[in-house]
Amino acid sequence: LDLVAAEVDDPDRPFLAVAAESIPLDLGTTPLGFEWDMLMWDDAANADVDMFDDVLACLDEAFGVDEDRIYAMGFSAGAIMTNMLSVARSEVLAAIASYSVAYFSDTNQQMCFGSLCTTWPAFQGTSPFPALLVRGGPEDTYDVIAGVFAIDFDQDTLHSIDYLTGLGHDVVECTHDLGHELPPDLDGPRFLEYLFDHPKGTTPDPYATAFPADWPDYCTFHAAP
Repeated sequence: LDLVAAEVDDPDRPFLAVAAESIPLDLGTTPLGFEWDMLMWDDAANADVDMFDDVLACLDEAFGVDEDRIYAMGFSAGAIMTNMLSVARSEVLAAIASYSVAYFSDTNQQMCFGSLCTTWPAFQGTSPFPALLVRGGPEDTYDVIAGVFAIDFDQDTLHSIDYLTGLGHDVVECTHDLGHELPPDLDGPRFLEYLFDHPKGTTPDPYATAFPADWPDYCTFHAAP
C-alpha cells in the first residue's frame, strides 16, 4: 500500500489494488508459515492461494477484471508470497514485481528447519510471464530466527534469475545495494510502470532494448534463452 495507494486515482492508469494483511503465521503455528501460508503448499489446500482465487472472482463480479492485466507484487515476505502465486497461478498472472525475493520451488533456494523443508510444487502452468526482481546487495538478509537462521535474499534473487529465465521467463534485475529495504529511486510509480508495460502475452519485452528514462541505471535485462 505504501508503494501504490497514492497512484490509484490516476485517470490515465486506473487500477484496483488489493493488499492482504498477514495472519500472521510463523514457525510455531498451524499451518507452519512465514507471515502467509507460503512455506508448505500443495494442490489440496493453501489459505492464501484460495484467498487469491476468491478475491479475484469477487472483484471480477463487482467491477469486471481485465484478464490481461492481473499482477502480483510484494516486498520480502510479500515477495515470497508473490512468487508462490506466480508458481500456483502462472496462467492467471500477466507479470510480477518482487523486491527481496526467494523461490522455494527451486532446490537452490529451499529452506529447511531441521528435517522439515519448504515444499512448493513445480510451476502449475506453461505461460511465461515477465518478472521484475529487485535485490539489495550483500546486506539484503532477514533473520527468521535471530542469530540462528537468516534468509539471504540477495543470493536467492540471483538464483531466481537463473531459475526463471531457464523456464522461459524474461527477468529485469535491479540491484540497489541498500540492504533489506525498498529503494527510493525504484518506487511505486516505476513499480506500476513495469506492470502496466507488460499486459499478458507481451512480446517482445519492451525492456529488452532500453529501460524507461526515469529508471535507475542499476537495472539489467535478462532474456529467457
